[in-house]
Amino acid sequence: MLKNIHLHVDVEESRQHAVEQQAAEFMASRKRQNISALQRYMPNLLQYLQAPVQSSVSLLCNKHGEINLIDYQSGRVFYSEFPRQEAQRQVQQFAQNPLYVPLAGTVDTTPRDYKLLHGLDSPVAHRYRSAKPVAGTIEVLVVLGLGLGYHIEELIKQYDIRHLIIYEPEPDRLKYSLTIADWKAILQQAQSKHTGIYLQAGNSGADLSAHIRELSEHVNIEGFYLYQHYPDRVFNQLAEMLATHTWQDFSQLMPGSVEHRANENYVSVWQGHNQYQQWSTEALDTARFNDNIAAFRQYFPAMAKEFENYTPLHWQPMANAEGEVNVFHKNTLAGLYSDHPRQDCNASLQNFARRPHKDSLVLGYSGNKLRSYLHYQLVEKVQHVLNDLEETKGELPATIRSMIMFGMGVGYQLPSLYTDYQVEKLFICEPNRDYFFASLYAIDWAAILKQIDDNDGRIYLNIGDDGSNLVHDLLMQFHTIGPYVLASTYFYQSYHNDALSNAIVQLREQLRVIISMGDYFDHSRYGIAHTQWAIKHNTPFLKAAAKSQLSQEMRETPVFIIGNGPSLDALMPLVKEYQHRAIVISCGTALQSLHRNGITPHFHAEIETNRATFDWACRVGDFDYLKQISLLSCNGMHPDTCELYKDVFFAFKEGESATVSITELYPKHEWAVLGKAYPTVTNFAIDFITQAGFEQLYLFGTDMGFVDKNHHHSKASGYYENGQPTYDYSKENNTSLVIPGNLRPWVNTKYEFKVSKSVIEQALAASAVEAYNLNDGAKIAGANALPPENLLVLSSENAVTQTLHHFKQHAFETIEPEGFADRFHQRYRSDKLAEELAEFRELVQSVPQDRAKAHAWVEQQRQFTIDSFKQHQSLLYFYLTGTVNYINSALMKTLNITDEALSMQAFGSIASAWNETLEHIEHALTQCQYHFDGISSYPRERRVQLFQKKLSHMTSFQIIPARLSRLNQFISLGQSNISPGANPAKVCQKNILFIDDLPDPDRGDWVIGRADCIVVKAFPTLEKLLRNGLSHRLIYLPGDFRLAGHPVNCNDMARVTAAAYIAMEDQTPKVVVPLLGRCINSLSEERFFDTEFFNRFHAYRATDQLWFTAEELPSECHKTILGERLSYIHKLSASDFSTPLLTPEKFMMRWEQNKSLLEEVK
Repeated sequence: MLKNIHLHVDVEESRQHAVEQQAAEFMASRKRQNISALQRYMPNLLQYLQAPVQSSVSLLCNKHGEINLIDYQSGRVFYSEFPRQEAQRQVQQFAQNPLYVPLAGTVDTTPRDYKLLHGLDSPVAHRYRSAKPVAGTIEVLVVLGLGLGYHIEELIKQYDIRHLIIYEPEPDRLKYSLTIADWKAILQQAQSKHTGIYLQAGNSGADLSAHIRELSEHVNIEGFYLYQHYPDRVFNQLAEMLATHTWQDFSQLMPGSVEHRANENYVSVWQGHNQYQQWSTEALDTARFNDNIAAFRQYFPAMAKEFENYTPLHWQPMANAEGEVNVFHKNTLAGLYSDHPRQDCNASLQNFARRPHKDSLVLGYSGNKLRSYLHYQLVEKVQHVLNDLEETKGELPATIRSMIMFGMGVGYQLPSLYTDYQVEKLFICEPNRDYFFASLYAIDWAAILKQIDDNDGRIYLNIGDDGSNLVHDLLMQFHTIGPYVLASTYFYQSYHNDALSNAIVQLREQLRVIISMGDYFDHSRYGIAHTQWAIKHNTPFLKAAAKSQLSQEMRETPVFIIGNGPSLDALMPLVKEYQHRAIVISCGTALQSLHRNGITPHFHAEIETNRATFDWACRVGDFDYLKQISLLSCNGMHPDTCELYKDVFFAFKEGESATVSITELYPKHEWAVLGKAYPTVTNFAIDFITQAGFEQLYLFGTDMGFVDKNHHHSKASGYYENGQPTYDYSKENNTSLVIPGNLRPWVNTKYEFKVSKSVIEQALAASAVEAYNLNDGAKIAGANALPPENLLVLSSENAVTQTLHHFKQHAFETIEPEGFADRFHQRYRSDKLAEELAEFRELVQSVPQDRAKAHAWVEQQRQFTIDSFKQHQSLLYFYLTGTVNYINSALMKTLNITDEALSMQAFGSIASAWNETLEHIEHALTQCQYHFDGISSYPRERRVQLFQKKLSHMTSFQIIPARLSRLNQFISLGQSNISPGANPAKVCQKNILFIDDLPDPDRGDWVIGRADCIVVKAFPTLEKLLRNGLSHRLIYLPGDFRLAGHPVNCNDMARVTAAAYIAMEDQTPKVVVPLLGRCINSLSEERFFDTEFFNRFHAYRATDQLWFTAEELPSECHKTILGERLSYIHKLSASDFSTPLLTPEKFMMRWEQNKSLLEEVK
């Protein structure tokens, strides 16, 4: 059990180094000696000694100078502390209770050793109790497992063995055995005793029957002894079958064909040796068991009911004379612990206490797309504080605020944990019911539960979950108490279980991102506003009973889910061939790839609440094409995106504030709520379609990984231009993770795809769908790997058309808008929201100055949002709970710093940033609560496409003064609509005035009045134009990029482009300021803009511009003619005038481009 590497190496590095030096000399000498012996006796084995290592296994010299095997990937050793002694004891146990297999007749099962695991009732135990001790001569000995080979030394030494068959499935173990064990002595004794050694390297023993048959054809043998050195899936089955079947029956079986690695059957690779005669069921403490059941009846009655008359399935609890409890596997007789379980458990806890592990939460945000969100502006400020801090790494603190214990075994570590530490919250996940049952005999649960109750602690027990529900259940628990507690949560795995490794890894990964991937203010705010718009416009929502609306024939209609992964390029001909014989759903950015290949999907799926989906769709550049496609999405999709498509179909997404706040108004609603529609749009599409009842699913371009890191998406999509990537994807994303592939052994992936793949697997497992994965990407459990050449679709175009029509007509329903509006505004009052926001701000402003009060203050904020939710009068909880969880996590992180002064300084800085953000949140919710999101991901490309679409009539631009007319060529597509023979009367002319380039006498009212847009470079000119109020459309961009420290976009090319766009807008007077393109070496924003001057106006944020107006714009004016969506700025700051900082390299590249282009037009 105690296999963690830290338990096996000396804490004093110098002592460890000394024993390693001695071991190195020994290993070098032993290896030379073995090579010489092998060359003489078994030269065919030299190939294994010289072969390269194929796994992460290597040799380790432990603190006692003993050689062990170590898996550096898991950090676990193979044997316990004294491998040679363990091998000797194992041979002794074999001598007393061997398994002999006669090749004919039956076995005498009369018990001879009644004390052997007395009370363990299993056929295997009965067989070993009837065993006769081994005589001095063994005709045939089959050894399952070589390991380091110390047991082979002992067996050869103690017995005269005629035929020794050794199976070792891992060649690396053979390699290391040939380096460490005394093969010279083994081979010399084998020769002197005439022992034939048959070493089956890389063989699991599944061929045992054939090998014994082959041997019996050459040698007259009556039977053989079986020696199992270590547990292994096939070894375990061989030993169990041979112990419970005759040889004749065994010969008909196929070892290895039955999967026995379920969690409850899992046996560690090396369990160590137990004195079987010391353990008995009669020594179990039944009085303690009864007291514990009584305690559980009080605190956890369901568990008391389950375990009061429980019968162990695989592991039998047994006790020794001292009353210590161990558990033994019924089919292998392996014990979970050594002969000293209490000592084992306490050693495990002490090792953890010296090096406690606490997973750091992912709290940062590295993207730029959502930079304008209040939540992510807060994240950026907080991250600056956290980056300068290093959490304390030391021993387990006296007060443990939260701990997850994965695997408690029989539980001896629990009494010590609660005696030595103050544990506030403990989450115990014990997947094996048999182990928990044993703990009822082992420890005083009654006292532990009473102590927890008396101290107002909390304990959560998840017993018997094989990992399939563990993540969901624990996430629910942390949401109940506040996810920010994870910032102070320790993770303790008390025993290792390979069968549950994936579940543990998945749990830890998802807990790390529970905050960063959760809801937050801006997402909730816009999600609620966008959902309101959808209901107002009669958008249909998927029914929970959608499946029942489809006939079986309709459910079997093939559905193609089209992602934008790299495999789509090779699969595109198949999509094109079968596009009319299946329902085709494009996901996210795959739409561009399909458009470029002339394929029109039936549905296009999107999931993001923000407005980036609008820009991506505009980049397709074919608005008539979009009007042929139906949009599938979840509630919260941006209204501007919805309006691009033919029609729209929604489904509610579980856990979203926009979902919960609305479904609460309809307690008996019959809408589907998708629970596995995250984190990518592909997850949404798969969850949507399986919930809708379709049962034939084909995955195209849903790679979830990539063979070539430079080919990360379809090359026909917007991620590439002319086949070249638009940016360095592997630099922006960590693509170093390696996972099993679908059509090849391994592929690379990034963390988000790994999570996405896991959620897809959960969705497929929960449905009756037959899924087929055609991609050369990641293996997806539940989706059959289908080579593209084997694809065959038999449905007809007519059947697909009929299914689509029926699906749209019957699987959805609308929400009556007027009734909804009445319910919504009665339940969620704006006046109550304003009142609660003021109270909440008052609480947050009362920042504590000492650590003792800080924890309570953090909890008060969460409790305030909970209390608001319980009052059912406002949306405050839905708006704030995600961001409160985030800020509380960050605050808790500062409280984990040992230095109190440094801790409280960081705490105060984050609290200050939080107060500043809350001021903006309060304004947003009291002044513009239901505004739509306004971010943009590709503004330039979107503007070009909409510019071309909007200017279907002929338009020309005149630049004043005429000497600047050369700038016309920078107005994207501005002149492209004018044919050479166009009638001047029909040409719409827009005048752009560069006022600072005119002499003062020429700046008269007549010239200014004719201008559709005025470009201003000098602040005095701006002041003069605004002296009598704002009555023009102005572009203001000071500076000159050619001067040192000036932003790279301070040039006439940027000015004329912005002016052309603004000239096309409505007539509302405004000052538009293009954002400065700065790098770290640039002058500050204050050198170019006077923030106080602009504070006299109403300020709005566009993607790369600021708009200033004298009057507040009505909501219908927030969307511009070229697709911008304006967002109101409550309090302007200097940083609002800049884009995110450019790298010096990117700044210089743009500088060179601008210089070259402007010189060309001189």
